[in-house]
Amino acid sequence: MHCSHTLTADLPAGSAAERAAFGSTDGMWEWRKGGAEAWFSASCASLLGVSERDHLGCFADWTALIHPADVDAVVTAVEACAETGVPVDHAYRIRCRTGDYRWYRMRGARHHVKCEGAGENAEEVVVSGGMHDIHAHRVAAQAAREREQRMMQRQRMQAVDCLASGIAHEFNNVLQAMGGYVSFARDELSPDSQPYADLTAALSAADRAATLTRSLLDFARAEEGAQTACDINRVVNGLYELMGPILGEDMQFCLQTSAKPLVTKANVTELRQSLLNLCVNARDAMPSGGSLNISVEPFRISELHVDTIGGLKPGLYCRISVVDTGCGLMPELSEQIFDPFFTTKDSGVGAGLGLATVHGFVQRSNGFVSVFSEGPDTGAALSMYLPVEETIVTNELEPSAETEQHRQTILLAEDDASVREIARRMLENAGYRVLCEADGEAALETYIENAEDISLVLLDAVLPRLTGRMVFEQIRRFHADVPIVFYTGYGADSVQGEMLGQSVNAVLSKPFDEEQLLRTIGGLLAKENTSECCESTIG
Repeated sequence: MHCSHTLTADLPAGSAAERAAFGSTDGMWEWRKGGAEAWFSASCASLLGVSERDHLGCFADWTALIHPADVDAVVTAVEACAETGVPVDHAYRIRCRTGDYRWYRMRGARHHVKCEGAGENAEEVVVSGGMHDIHAHRVAAQAAREREQRMMQRQRMQAVDCLASGIAHEFNNVLQAMGGYVSFARDELSPDSQPYADLTAALSAADRAATLTRSLLDFARAEEGAQTACDINRVVNGLYELMGPILGEDMQFCLQTSAKPLVTKANVTELRQSLLNLCVNARDAMPSGGSLNISVEPFRISELHVDTIGGLKPGLYCRISVVDTGCGLMPELSEQIFDPFFTTKDSGVGAGLGLATVHGFVQRSNGFVSVFSEGPDTGAALSMYLPVEETIVTNELEPSAETEQHRQTILLAEDDASVREIARRMLENAGYRVLCEADGEAALETYIENAEDISLVLLDAVLPRLTGRMVFEQIRRFHADVPIVFYTGYGADSVQGEMLGQSVNAVLSKPFDEEQLLRTIGGLLAKENTSECCESTIG
């Protein structure tokens, strides 16, 4: 090594060092302490995709290519190596000729090199080493970490779902008993009295608690990937009940839904989660409070719109807009915010998955999501466009006419004593004869003994000894036509309800009030009586 103005790249001709440098795919480099010059091997040019004439000529050429977030750490590591002798081992990003940044690993060590012609003991300090392309490995490792994060998040959500379902089931039992006893007490009072008004208010509070519980269950019970027809207005209204506690008191929350039903085919859980993600993202953009507006409206896309709204096919869509008055968004970030793990939040605050989840859901639903912001401190508007099913088919039970009860007998199976007592009193007050059992095995035995007298069976979906499903299947073996109603604290369209199939006549969600219970039972018994009359006439 010569102590000249420029470090030499010469190696002894035909030496092992020359052959190694020529054959290695790693780039080699050397830098003199305190100097501006540096030497880089031809393989460095190959790694960076530059030609021999564009070869790096000095230390500044190299540092200019390093990613701004990495350059200080890299320079500090090289200078520290020259000063203290601590080896360099550092991963960093360099901009290649294509303009993209790639990951490299740099290793180096300090050497003391004699200076020719400057005296016998004249030495200079140099740092020599190599750089290796680790981009593919780094990207693969990052992808593996992301997969692990998603798996852990999925496992956590499954645990939360299971816990939420169990708690909500028990909570609904408590609400069922609370509402029933309060209703009985209120009905003994004069409607003009203050206690009557107080108990009415208590029932209203219980109804709100029941609505909140059902909204929480919505996030836990739907099967992933399953797409069903759903009214977007109802989904958004259900979300409204959840958002109050999440947004906080310093946030104004306004909801405007469509006057007509807007039915789309989508995974209901993913739709709710996407709406929640948009709302939480808007809340985080307003740390000092603000206004959040959600609107649901029909939007017809014509041939003129297809080029401007995500290339969607012409037709009727539902536009769900979430508009906030928060910190806004730089225009150049509008296309990045839906990328996985991209976030504008501080480290540890956001994982960058919320809007990516929204984008994935909308794509699976054959829709489009857009973002608009005029810049910082102007707020932002995110809109989801979901295709609308213009042919709406409803299978809701029509309001039933009054049915003749004539002391019809109902078998009631419920393991919770309070809920069983409430349901029994509701039915007996309406004139029915009720046979009560606390477990599935006793309920089946009672049905077998009284099959000719029982007009309808009311089953809790979760029963000890024999489950509600087992009792249902055994009863169907004896009588295929007896009306069977399930009720559950997991929600009418929960996994249990779906599992039981369409041969179940009706499913009620706890907590239910007296009107819901009697309306459902009365409608089924009225149909049963009509069917019997028709058969008698034909005979």
